Amino acid sequence: MKINPRIGIVVVFASVFCLLTGCSEEKKKPHMQEVTGTIENISANKVTVRSFSKKHNKELKFDVEVNDETEILINGSIASIKDLKIGETAFGSVRIVENDDDTKTITAVKVRVERAEVLKAPPAASGTDDATADTETKDDAPTEDDGGADSDHADDGGE
Repeated sequence: MKINPRIGIVVVFASVFCLLTGCSEEKKKPHMQEVTGTIENISANKVTVRSFSKKHNKELKFDVEVNDETEILINGSIASIKDLKIGETAFGSVRIVENDDDTKTITAVKVRVERAEVLKAPPAASGTDDATADTETKDDAPTEDDGGADSDHADDGGE
């Protein structure tokens, strides 16, 4: 069986070309990345985020697309893009796709925001104020040791 030398040359050139330029399929494969940043702008389906990049050693600003599949959590509760606020710190997982025109499409898969919520006091027990009255009487009632003349703690007059 005889191999045509032209086919061998074409295969070699194709292999070298792929090695030098990189395979386009590899370049366009989406990858996941964890991102932390400050929300700068919010629109109907996009959030602008400012984040410090260790790789580039500078602060970057980029748009992140938000779609129906994006999971948004605020203090662990399910939320929507409408619930996000400018200036908040967001933690997220994003999918990055390199486009043919050398741009990147960044889509949020999961966004998490932790807010410092003011805790509200639990509602008072209905019907009785006896518990409050008892504690006030016990704590505020004068005793013999509160500075009376017979007490060891009597005011010495500044001595």
